[in-house]
Amino acid sequence: QHQQSQQQHETESVSVASPTSRTRGYEDTRDAAPDHETTGSVSTRGSEDSDNDEEVYHGEIDWPKKELEKTASTFTVRTQKMVWVAALEAYIDITQGDIDPEKHHVRARAARLRSNIFTIPNEEWSQEYDQVMEEFMAIMAMSSYHDVLEMAQAGLDALSTKLEVNVPPMKKLHFAKTISAKDSVMNDGIPFILRPLVTSMVLPERRDVAPLPPPEHVPPIYSHYKDFDGHNLQLNGDHAKSQLYTWSTYGCIESSAVSSACRMMDVEDRSELIKGKVFVLLGAAASMSPFDTLLKLGATMICVDLPSSQLSDMMQKVATQGPEGTVMYLPVMRGDGGAFLYGEMRQGGGTPGADLIRHAPELAKWITKLLPNKRLVLCNLATSFGEESVRLAAATDLITKYVCEKRPTTEISYILSPNNVHAVTKEMAEDAEMRLHENPRWHRLFNSFPTLLVPSNTWKYPLEGTDLRILNSISLNHGSHFALGQVIKMWRAMIMYAKGHVVSANVCPPTRKMMETAADNVFFSVDFDGVQHITPIVSFDILASKSLMAALMLHDTSNENCCSNPLSSKKVAHPLDLFVNNSVHGGLWRCPCLWSSLGMPSKVMRNTVWKDPGWCPKGALAPNPPPNTMVEPGLCSDRVA
Repeated sequence: QHQQSQQQHETESVSVASPTSRTRGYEDTRDAAPDHETTGSVSTRGSEDSDNDEEVYHGEIDWPKKELEKTASTFTVRTQKMVWVAALEAYIDITQGDIDPEKHHVRARAARLRSNIFTIPNEEWSQEYDQVMEEFMAIMAMSSYHDVLEMAQAGLDALSTKLEVNVPPMKKLHFAKTISAKDSVMNDGIPFILRPLVTSMVLPERRDVAPLPPPEHVPPIYSHYKDFDGHNLQLNGDHAKSQLYTWSTYGCIESSAVSSACRMMDVEDRSELIKGKVFVLLGAAASMSPFDTLLKLGATMICVDLPSSQLSDMMQKVATQGPEGTVMYLPVMRGDGGAFLYGEMRQGGGTPGADLIRHAPELAKWITKLLPNKRLVLCNLATSFGEESVRLAAATDLITKYVCEKRPTTEISYILSPNNVHAVTKEMAEDAEMRLHENPRWHRLFNSFPTLLVPSNTWKYPLEGTDLRILNSISLNHGSHFALGQVIKMWRAMIMYAKGHVVSANVCPPTRKMMETAADNVFFSVDFDGVQHITPIVSFDILASKSLMAALMLHDTSNENCCSNPLSSKKVAHPLDLFVNNSVHGGLWRCPCLWSSLGMPSKVMRNTVWKDPGWCPKGALAPNPPPNTMVEPGLCSDRVA
């Protein structure tokens, strides 16, 4: 009886009322699930399995209980270590007995790193993890394509099986009180009760006034230049291309990113970028979300984020500013069973939004069943800091895996932080060495301090069998959890790419207000204005950053002949190459110094060489400002108001 009721719940709880009965302003003819067209309302289970008692649902993805009993500062370290060790042991096992001298050397390094991980005291993990990650990434760079995928899969499996979901006991069924996070999402046969989930749909409202201006024909690019109201200036056409080439020449973005973004500038029919696709935004209200760009293009979006004023503002934007054809779907947890539009919430109907960590099983099934005739573009945008960043990354990873298995044509998008251990090319390393020799004289002021302006030395340590170099750009303020969360995204991107999915995994630049840490540690926290005195680093404004990343995502998911498509002739030769292409690293990969050593110098330069907050280096600005741009004359020609 429970299984039959559960199957009914999974089918009905994702149903959406017929759009024609609830549409404002136009009739929606988009594809939907069969029950989408026939069901006038959504029915959800009440408390059928609990004999009129209130349902008790599963808990959120959490750390193992044994870990939670430890001290607050080290309670997750054991699990983190086991993830890294599992990935290393996978490589050691698959290369066992291999007579290739290069593999034997790499295997010895892997075995040595595995031993070192166990010897690091938990209390010292926060100071040592970056060295572990640097050596681990070097091992991956020297490994074969297949071996890298085995390591990534082993690491993901270790994490998803170690993390737990609490399942309260049920009267009619007896099973363990905790199950693995992996089983909670991936195993449809696990007998626990899913929360009722209904769908809210937002459409553009009928307007009695003149229609809004048509959206831009291409995704907009924003500059560091400001208009007279202090807003970032939107660039189009030649002005946008000029700014892109200037950024590349300065060294803060790669030429491949320029080529991809320029292709978007030349798109004549914007509908081709979104035709037949549904963009699933996991973390829709994130700072780097492409929501605004997709809204201007009139895209169909599935937006998942915590209930918040930001999510409400996004719904308001769709209703009042969305061009005809825009559709926004949102999950409503524990609603009253009704499907409704923005502004038509029934009393007790619930608030749109969901928790990715707590509602991962429900969201995975809901996303899979929505709009089955469309191609999904799954955008992993959610990020956090502290131990929650690992659980959030694990939740979105399991949702991604589940959806891709059920819908094999799904495309995937990631935005990666530059503050991590990354593989860079030989050319980037040599460029960083050249910049070290060209450093200005004021760098000598910090030479007597061994932890300040430390050379990255990527040019000194070549790796066997590859032209890749390893750069440690970790920000120690972010912590080991944030770093592991970023690696989880990289691992899943590699695996899904190898399985034939289109994967857009681009590195974003240092971005003001999004990445600036609140930690008041003068040695580690970097001042985003002062650090720009160290070339070629550029701190991007949020609009400039997220508009460029949105353009690159649209390029990767619409251009069939690019390296993001594993079926194209430009398929990457090594999994780590996937993250080198289209990189917008903000100059970190070509900077001669480690990011973790720039904290004190950036603060000193901010306080001694005055620049207006939000300034941008002159060399990173296009030489010819667009019209209606306010460039403040006077003290410094590179000051931008």
